[in-house]
Amino acid sequence: MSRKYEKEKTLQTMSLRIGYIQEICKDYGGIVKALEDERNGQASIIMHLVVAKEQLQRIQDNGDLESLSIFEKDDIKGLSAIRNIASHDYEGLNFAIIENVIREYLPPLKERIDNFLNDMKQSEKSIEDILHGNDKIDDDKSESNSTKKQKS
Repeated sequence: MSRKYEKEKTLQTMSLRIGYIQEICKDYGGIVKALEDERNGQASIIMHLVVAKEQLQRIQDNGDLESLSIFEKDDIKGLSAIRNIASHDYEGLNFAIIENVIREYLPPLKERIDNFLNDMKQSEKSIEDILHGNDKIDDDKSESNSTKKQKS
Protein backbone atom coordinates (compact mmCIF):
# COMPACT_ATOMS: atom_id res chain seq x y z
CA MET A 1 0.00 0.00 0.00
CA SER A 2 1.43 3.36 -1.00
CA ARG A 3 2.06 6.04 1.61
CA LYS A 4 -0.32 8.41 -0.19
CA TYR A 5 -3.10 5.83 -0.17
CA GLU A 6 -2.46 5.02 3.50
CA LYS A 7 -2.50 8.72 4.40
CA GLU A 8 -5.75 9.27 2.54
CA LYS A 9 -7.41 6.18 4.07
CA THR A 10 -6.32 7.14 7.59
CA LEU A 11 -7.67 10.68 7.26
CA GLN A 12 -10.89 9.44 5.66
CA THR A 13 -11.40 7.07 8.59
CA MET A 14 -10.91 9.91 11.07
CA SER A 15 -13.37 12.13 9.22
CA LEU A 16 -15.87 9.28 8.99
CA ARG A 17 -15.66 8.53 12.73
CA ILE A 18 -16.13 12.19 13.63
CA GLY A 19 -19.09 12.25 11.26
CA TYR A 20 -20.55 9.20 13.03
CA ILE A 21 -20.26 10.99 16.38
CA GLN A 22 -22.07 14.00 14.94
CA GLU A 23 -24.80 11.76 13.50
CA ILE A 24 -25.25 9.92 16.81
CA CYS A 25 -25.67 13.21 18.66
CA LYS A 26 -28.15 14.43 16.06
CA ASP A 27 -30.13 11.17 16.26
CA TYR A 28 -30.41 11.55 20.03
CA GLY A 29 -31.44 15.18 19.80
CA GLY A 30 -28.22 16.53 21.26
CA ILE A 31 -24.81 15.72 22.67
CA VAL A 32 -25.93 15.51 26.30
CA LYS A 33 -28.77 13.12 25.51
CA ALA A 34 -26.44 10.89 23.50
CA LEU A 35 -23.89 10.80 26.34
CA GLU A 36 -26.62 10.06 28.90
CA ASP A 37 -27.46 6.80 27.12
CA GLU A 38 -24.79 4.58 28.67
CA ARG A 39 -25.86 1.51 26.77
CA ASN A 40 -25.60 2.81 23.22
CA GLY A 41 -24.96 6.51 22.64
CA GLN A 42 -22.15 6.99 25.14
CA ALA A 43 -20.42 3.72 24.25
CA SER A 44 -20.61 4.43 20.52
CA ILE A 45 -19.26 7.94 20.88
CA ILE A 46 -16.34 6.80 23.05
CA MET A 47 -15.48 3.99 20.63
CA HIS A 48 -15.46 6.38 17.67
CA LEU A 49 -13.22 8.77 19.63
CA VAL A 50 -10.85 5.89 20.40
CA VAL A 51 -10.71 4.89 16.73
CA ALA A 52 -10.06 8.52 15.74
CA LYS A 53 -7.16 8.62 18.21
CA GLU A 54 -5.79 5.36 16.77
CA GLN A 55 -5.81 6.95 13.32
CA LEU A 56 -3.99 9.98 14.69
CA GLN A 57 -1.45 7.64 16.30
CA ARG A 58 -0.91 5.97 12.92
CA ILE A 59 -0.15 9.38 11.39
CA GLN A 60 2.28 10.16 14.22
CA ASP A 61 3.97 6.75 13.97
CA ASN A 62 4.46 7.22 10.22
CA GLY A 63 6.07 10.61 10.80
CA ASP A 64 3.64 12.17 8.33
CA LEU A 65 4.38 15.82 9.06
CA GLU A 66 2.12 17.05 6.26
CA SER A 67 -0.92 15.29 7.75
CA LEU A 68 0.09 16.22 11.29
CA SER A 69 -0.06 19.87 10.27
CA ILE A 70 -3.87 19.51 10.19
CA PHE A 71 -3.98 18.97 13.93
CA GLU A 72 -3.59 21.56 16.63
CA LYS A 73 -1.76 20.71 19.83
CA ASP A 74 -5.07 20.62 21.75
CA ASP A 75 -6.56 18.15 19.25
CA ILE A 76 -3.73 15.71 19.89
CA LYS A 77 -3.76 16.16 23.66
CA GLY A 78 -7.55 15.89 23.88
CA LEU A 79 -7.88 12.75 21.78
CA SER A 80 -4.99 11.13 23.63
CA ALA A 81 -6.49 11.91 27.05
CA ILE A 82 -9.93 10.59 26.10
CA ARG A 83 -8.45 7.43 24.63
CA ASN A 84 -6.28 6.75 27.68
CA ILE A 85 -9.10 7.29 30.16
CA ALA A 86 -11.55 5.27 28.04
CA SER A 87 -9.09 2.39 27.92
CA HIS A 88 -7.83 2.44 31.52
CA ASP A 89 -10.40 4.25 33.67
CA TYR A 90 -13.75 4.36 31.90
CA GLU A 91 -15.56 5.40 35.08
CA GLY A 92 -13.20 8.37 35.31
CA LEU A 93 -14.38 9.92 32.04
CA ASN A 94 -15.59 13.47 32.46
CA PHE A 95 -18.56 13.75 30.14
CA ALA A 96 -18.65 17.54 30.39
CA ILE A 97 -15.19 17.55 28.78
CA ILE A 98 -16.29 15.06 26.13
CA GLU A 99 -19.34 17.20 25.42
CA ASN A 100 -17.05 20.21 24.95
CA VAL A 101 -14.75 18.22 22.67
CA ILE A 102 -17.70 17.12 20.52
CA ARG A 103 -19.21 20.61 20.42
CA GLU A 104 -16.09 22.78 20.06
CA TYR A 105 -13.19 20.71 18.73
CA LEU A 106 -14.56 18.01 16.45
CA PRO A 107 -16.44 20.18 13.90
CA PRO A 108 -13.43 22.34 12.98
CA LEU A 109 -11.14 19.29 13.07
CA LYS A 110 -13.41 17.43 10.65
CA GLU A 111 -13.52 20.49 8.41
CA ARG A 112 -9.70 20.73 8.37
CA ILE A 113 -9.39 17.02 7.56
CA ASP A 114 -12.00 17.24 4.78
CA ASN A 115 -10.34 20.34 3.31
CA PHE A 116 -6.95 18.61 3.39
CA LEU A 117 -8.41 15.56 1.62
CA ASN A 118 -10.08 17.78 -0.99
CA ASP A 119 -6.80 19.61 -1.57
CA MET A 120 -5.04 16.25 -2.02
CA LYS A 121 -7.61 15.22 -4.63
CA GLN A 122 -7.34 18.55 -6.46
CA SER A 123 -3.54 18.29 -6.55
CA GLU A 124 -3.76 14.74 -7.80
CA LYS A 125 -6.28 15.76 -10.47
CA SER A 126 -4.10 18.66 -11.59
CA ILE A 127 -1.06 16.39 -11.88
CA GLU A 128 -3.09 13.78 -13.79
CA ASP A 129 -4.40 16.46 -16.17
CA ILE A 130 -0.89 17.70 -16.88
CA LEU A 131 0.49 14.17 -17.35
CA HIS A 132 -2.30 13.23 -19.73
CA GLY A 133 -2.32 16.49 -21.67
CA ASN A 134 -5.68 17.57 -20.34
CA ASP A 135 -4.43 20.92 -19.14
CA LYS A 136 -7.34 23.12 -20.29
CA ILE A 137 -5.60 26.38 -19.49
CA ASP A 138 -2.64 25.58 -21.75
CA ASP A 139 -4.93 24.24 -24.49
CA ASP A 140 -7.02 27.42 -24.40
CA LYS A 141 -3.88 29.59 -24.57
CA SER A 142 -2.50 27.58 -27.48
CA GLU A 143 -5.79 27.84 -29.32
CA SER A 144 -6.03 31.59 -28.88
CA ASN A 145 -2.37 32.04 -29.91
CA SER A 146 -2.83 30.01 -33.10
CA THR A 147 -6.04 31.93 -33.86
CA LYS A 148 -4.16 35.21 -33.45
CA LYS A 149 -1.37 33.99 -35.78
CA GLN A 150 -3.88 32.98 -38.43
CA LYS A 151 -5.53 36.43 -38.32
CA SER A 152 -2.17 38.20 -38.75
